[in-house]
Amino acid sequence: MQIYSFPALLPPEPFGLDIDSFCDAARTQLSKAFLPFKKPQAHNKGLIILEVITDNLTSVGIICLTNIKDYQENKLQVHEDIIGPKLKKQKEYLVKQGTFIKPILAAIEDHVDLTTWLQIERQKPMFKTFHSFKRQQIFNLWLVDDVDAILEVKEIFRTKITRAIIADGHHRSAACKSLFEEGNTQFSYLFTAYFPVSQLKILTFHRIYSLQKQTDINFVLSNLSLHFELTKLTNPLLPSGKNEVLIGLKDEWYQGIFKNIPPGKPDVIYADELLPSIIDAKNIVNIQYPEDAVSIQSFVNERKDNHPILALSFFPIPKNDWVKAVKDQLFFPPKSTRFMPILRSGLTMFDFKNTPPLPID
Repeated sequence: MQIYSFPALLPPEPFGLDIDSFCDAARTQLSKAFLPFKKPQAHNKGLIILEVITDNLTSVGIICLTNIKDYQENKLQVHEDIIGPKLKKQKEYLVKQGTFIKPILAAIEDHVDLTTWLQIERQKPMFKTFHSFKRQQIFNLWLVDDVDAILEVKEIFRTKITRAIIADGHHRSAACKSLFEEGNTQFSYLFTAYFPVSQLKILTFHRIYSLQKQTDINFVLSNLSLHFELTKLTNPLLPSGKNEVLIGLKDEWYQGIFKNIPPGKPDVIYADELLPSIIDAKNIVNIQYPEDAVSIQSFVNERKDNHPILALSFFPIPKNDWVKAVKDQLFFPPKSTRFMPILRSGLTMFDFKNTPPLPID
């Protein structure tokens, strides 16, 4: 794989102890994030090592640019379907802002040479540290601007790391590729954060379908019973093992156990295949993707209209199952995997409009 150093944009001072306000503003409106501060100056060209500490998980990766050809040639591999309107919005956003405000999260297999390189570089003085009190995260950054160190890690990627899997950022990647293939050479590189699979954590996946008011709930429940062993619950309990799903239907909760899931097929893929036999697509008004268990319960309990809902929560996909499914070319539904570390918008950025033409190094 071909990686490159870049001039990094970082949050302006005085951010550091609490980065939440800056990242929230960057996510919603990049220009707002820099007011009343001037836009931060690009630091010397280099790579960034990022350590993310959250609860019991510490993840260490490298932020860099990736040649768009690696994405085109499936070396930087996708595993989720793309939502057309979201892709269109991402293209418009990239063109308007001229800045990648968050790197794509990509998973790589552990390799001793890269692990050793990261250990050596992290013995040098830390460049920046940021805290997110809202998400209980610490972000430690090292700037690698030594030419020899950059050449060494580039060679490791070129010869030892031949494939990566996009964990988060499918729409940003597809938007960048689409713009490049439309003739815009500014999009020749993807802003990417590579983390070893061993240092990632896959989170519980939630999905809520808002249904037409006239939807026959009893018929939906009957269809669900064809594919799941259903046990009614007094309170929503998140799944505790593979092939188990929390199902919310209107105002009732059920534990669902898949009856005949094919070997080697992740739950979320099989459930998506079953969906047309459970509910008519014409009855689906909207789809929501809550981030956590609190969100899914709140959404169900506090919805303001009378639309019935079908809510699903899946047990986190074991990492080995996820990697195998991607290698077997099984495609996941859109937004069906969520990973830690969760990268923050604006923490590290790449301004492609004001960067000299690449390649660099």
